[in-house]
Amino acid sequence: MPTRAPSATRSEEDKRFFRAGGCLLRGLIWTAFIGLVLFFLAFSFMMIQYYSIAATLPSVEDIQTRTSQFETTRILDRNGALLYEILDPSAGRRTYVSLDEVSPFIVAATVATEDENFYSHPGFNFWAIIRAFIQNVQSGEVVSGASSITQQVARMLFLDPEEANQRTYLRKVKEAILAIELTNNYSKDEILWKAYAGLARVGARRPVRGPLERLGLLLASSRQRVLAYYHRQKFRSYCLEIGRSYREESNLLDGYWELYKAAQGYQAVALKYLGLAREIEIPISPRAEPYYLLEEGRLRRDRALLEAAAEAFDPFWEREAIQEALVALAPLLPRGGVERREVLNRLFLLNPGALLQHGLRLPLAVTIAGTDRGDRPADRGDRPADRGDRPADRGGRPADRGGRPADRRGLRRVVRRLGPSVRLSAESQAQGVRFSLSLEWESRGLVRIVLSDRATGETLLQETLVAGRPLRRRAAADLAGRIIDRLYSPR
Repeated sequence: MPTRAPSATRSEEDKRFFRAGGCLLRGLIWTAFIGLVLFFLAFSFMMIQYYSIAATLPSVEDIQTRTSQFETTRILDRNGALLYEILDPSAGRRTYVSLDEVSPFIVAATVATEDENFYSHPGFNFWAIIRAFIQNVQSGEVVSGASSITQQVARMLFLDPEEANQRTYLRKVKEAILAIELTNNYSKDEILWKAYAGLARVGARRPVRGPLERLGLLLASSRQRVLAYYHRQKFRSYCLEIGRSYREESNLLDGYWELYKAAQGYQAVALKYLGLAREIEIPISPRAEPYYLLEEGRLRRDRALLEAAAEAFDPFWEREAIQEALVALAPLLPRGGVERREVLNRLFLLNPGALLQHGLRLPLAVTIAGTDRGDRPADRGDRPADRGDRPADRGGRPADRGGRPADRRGLRRVVRRLGPSVRLSAESQAQGVRFSLSLEWESRGLVRIVLSDRATGETLLQETLVAGRPLRRRAAADLAGRIIDRLYSPR
């Protein structure tokens, strides 16, 4: 019997061990069960909150409609040519361009600066939000938001301005929900460009590159010209039908006017119907005489008729008619003459965009701050003998103040690309040049432009533009295009 004692002792120890193991296992099972129940309850609560908040949010399917509210309103004529632009004073000119028209460096810089994990997260960066929450708790105030690009889109487009400016956790939850919906309904490129970068100004458009791209633009322009011709012919055929209908109804005035519009490509026939309409309307409304002078001057390309029409119109109530008369008159005047310059100056004051629309350019005297055509050194002996005499920056190179010869040459390239009517001030002492444009390097990569009226001394435009350096062909052409865009914008 004594030999069985150890076995009995081990058996009791095994039972106690298995009882303890069983208790531990049961505890783990109950813990896991309770954890699952709590997880299920938390998940259910989160889903209920998600859908209850999502039900109060607008649909993301109308994103194109919402983004179009940020675009500049443009008024076109029947041929698709730009007449006017209505600019938001707080936002400036805004237009949509496709992602292919934008430099990939701008796209990469936007993603790297705003949201480096944009292409990998589901609309919001969970770990960035946790990090921002910890930082806010430690500092006792909101110091970090951790908004992704998609969340910024949701805030700009789908939240009310008052709510979008609030710093609350509820607003963050709404942004995250909208960001998830945007990610599920749109690709990353659509969110990045159509909704986010599409709100940026037109300055992101890159210059044309390569002969194939130029050929594509030429073909597109040819297609637009063919379509414009087709629509003009359709318009004339409609006018012909309407004019005949008016005559059948004994409405001779409107009938002759419609037949005149239908025959504008044929001078003799158009003048006939214009004269018939004039004989009927002038006895009834003498104030219509300047309009007939304008139409006849256009058909005959008669300078005297157009000048008489422009002077007869009321300068306050009939500004648009004066503009049409000046547009028709300018091509009839000799290029470079004082009279043509005065007409262009007057047209610019009425509507700057009308010049660009009709292929006209404003005579400008351009000055490059710190230099001019007339202030070049007379010979090489006048130049500084030692470049080391110029102030140097921390890297040991001469300080960049926009006065380097390369910078001045770059700005002169820009001036040459502004058009044949633009000359440096030393070359623009002729009469009739009323407006002056000043170009100046404000700092590295920034050019300041100032447009002034010499007659009144008023500053019409003052703006700073980003410019690539050095200003070689493409960079100079891009900067010149943006300067033209600003010059001929309605003010």
